[in-house]
Amino acid sequence: MASLRILPDGAEHPVNYMLLKELAEHLPREKAYQGIAEDLLKLGIPSITVELVDFPFGENQLEALWETGGIAIHSALILTRSFQGRLTDSQAGDLMRELDKAPLSVLEHMAENIEDIQDVEVQQSVGRKLAAHPDPAVRLALAQNWRAPVPILNIVKDDSDADVAAAAAQTLEKNA
Repeated sequence: MASLRILPDGAEHPVNYMLLKELAEHLPREKAYQGIAEDLLKLGIPSITVELVDFPFGENQLEALWETGGIAIHSALILTRSFQGRLTDSQAGDLMRELDKAPLSVLEHMAENIEDIQDVEVQQSVGRKLAAHPDPAVRLALAQNWRAPVPILNIVKDDSDADVAAAAAQTLEKNA
């Protein structure tokens, strides 16, 4: 159990999981609270860590979060556009290995925002994986993204699902 020390008298108070989770969820996303956020991360509780991934941490802290996290933390980080834009080859590889376990909402988000991935090779690699995903909802999200790379749209244009193929063809036509 964690404890909270309140100054000036230094009294310590036990803090249960629910209170810690609420604190993480409602902690203002401001630099002034970064120390509290960092201390909450040090507890190593995945559900609390997930609540904090949108905190304005520095790039090194986000990288460290990725390294310590599993699919839940990776998924939460991907849902933050700023992190998806800085996705590295190594992180994309981690993500590709986890695609079978990633929530559909995360995969759809990636497909809808694939243009945020700044590294063109990583973007193409992730795009090909998403274009081959077994769930048509993921492929449809990619096909409807008018900012998706043309080579990726060309892949889903020939999709076995008629709705996905039609959406990709329509997107390509709008982009022409």
